[in-house]
Amino acid sequence: MLLISKAGAAAATGAPPVTEEGVVEGEEKRKAKAATLWQSQLVLSKVVEMINMAMIIHREICNIDSAAITQTAEGSALHLSNKVSVLYGDFLWAKAWKDLADLHQIEVTDMMVSVLVNTTQGQFVSEQELVEVTSKLNLEYWLEKNFLLSACLPAFGCKSVLKLAAADEGLQTAAYQFGQNLGYFLKAHQEINWYLNPRANSRDYLDFCALPVVMHSVETGEPLEHLALTGGEQQSPKLPKYDYSALHQLVRSGPGLVKSKTVLEMFRANAFTNLNHFPDSAARDCLKKLLSAINI
Repeated sequence: MLLISKAGAAAATGAPPVTEEGVVEGEEKRKAKAATLWQSQLVLSKVVEMINMAMIIHREICNIDSAAITQTAEGSALHLSNKVSVLYGDFLWAKAWKDLADLHQIEVTDMMVSVLVNTTQGQFVSEQELVEVTSKLNLEYWLEKNFLLSACLPAFGCKSVLKLAAADEGLQTAAYQFGQNLGYFLKAHQEINWYLNPRANSRDYLDFCALPVVMHSVETGEPLEHLALTGGEQQSPKLPKYDYSALHQLVRSGPGLVKSKTVLEMFRANAFTNLNHFPDSAARDCLKKLLSAINI
């Protein structure tokens, strides 16, 4: 976000601003305004990072059988860990909203409210996706879910820092689209790495609608219901549990990983295109180098 703000500032250089009375602003006054703007952008960047951390921490909360809380030491430890995660995540959310309110920027606050609504909706969507999962194994669903959970925060964050600077609307749109494509790119990169690992996740957790699974299903048309556990292994009749180890091996042996890498590169290319709307600057070059450095 700070690099986007610097890239946006490069577009704003030009003739000195003129006051309403037609007087050219002095150098000292311009420097003071720039310093105040930078401080606001710095605070907003911290707010976005706190929101991101709060979301990550809250997603680490584990579902525990109520009987296990008192019957096993592991259950008691997980219960305590859940309490700490809830409290720490809530603290970060509260601190983020307090700092955001102190900026006194209604439009920016409104964008961050959209992030809160989207991430909450996305969490509900992901919690229920194992119901009729085959119908959700398509790229449209993946984009919808991961915009809510992963891409909306960098999208609105990048747009917000330029909104603070009253940047051109076209540049704000380019920043929004860059943040969105960056969010998709990072999420796809994470999910591809899950399946590049020769072993399934040690915590026995894989997103069933991860990009490699989606692309495997799209390319092969293969139904995945046969991976559902049955009988005593079943978690609940409404939310089936799947054999993630078998899923991991199935995807690794199919075309899903190769096709996922193609989608990943599409997001990278789109992000580069978005950056090209910004004028040439050291900040833009740095963003391009960061994008180029993230490889599988």
